[in-house]
Amino acid sequence: MIIDFRYHVVSLVGIFIALGLGMLIGSTLVGQDFLENVTKEQQIWIKKLEEDYLTLKEETDKIKLELKEKNNQINEYNNFIARISPYLVQGKLAGKNFAIIALEQTSPVVAEILEQSGAMITSNTVLNFSDELTASYSLNELTKHTLDLILKGEKTEPIQFMEVNNLIKSIGNYGGPLDGIILVTASKTDHQNKIMEAQNYIYNYLKDKIEFFVVNNDEKINTIPGQVNLVISIFENLNKDLLKN
Repeated sequence: MIIDFRYHVVSLVGIFIALGLGMLIGSTLVGQDFLENVTKEQQIWIKKLEEDYLTLKEETDKIKLELKEKNNQINEYNNFIARISPYLVQGKLAGKNFAIIALEQTSPVVAEILEQSGAMITSNTVLNFSDELTASYSLNELTKHTLDLILKGEKTEPIQFMEVNNLIKSIGNYGGPLDGIILVTASKTDHQNKIMEAQNYIYNYLKDKIEFFVVNNDEKINTIPGQVNLVISIFENLNKDLLKN
């Protein structure tokens, strides 16, 4: 822990003032010999305090230097990853079509990194959650119709209900061939229970129909290593049979 030296300086000044007052008062109440002994004792304590202060300062300076070196190493690592990331993802997902469905919070960087890897984002859908979401239809029913919109292009009455009530935002072409679906989940929201319910339904509905990948919309996906790992994991999953040979 880095020490606040201003606090220690103030503390030392306070000690010196107290010692001075003690000497002044003592000189009027006791003899000179006793006062000299007290003065020597006080000098010993002052010296010890000064040594402790210098030791703390030396340790803190060392910690600050180590922290600076670690930060420099992290910056060098991030710069290195930033330089090589285009080569790591380039062409990895060329010719692959993906649809993105986001539960309440979308992540633009997901679409960007997929496009950098050569993938085509055919549609981007954001499903919002509120009390109105289940007022006329169950959450699972609305989730199913959203998935059918993505997979089959079916714009049903529940989808129209969601559009009218601003519960869904849909951009792109629906119903075309897909190689996978990217599910972006919100990390912090007031509707976490509904998000988990929708996520479980999506898993059970899609597991035998199409490859899909879950991305948490958190700080990790906003880092270059997180984005590179996403592309590589999708690539390996889509080519798992080929990679086994």
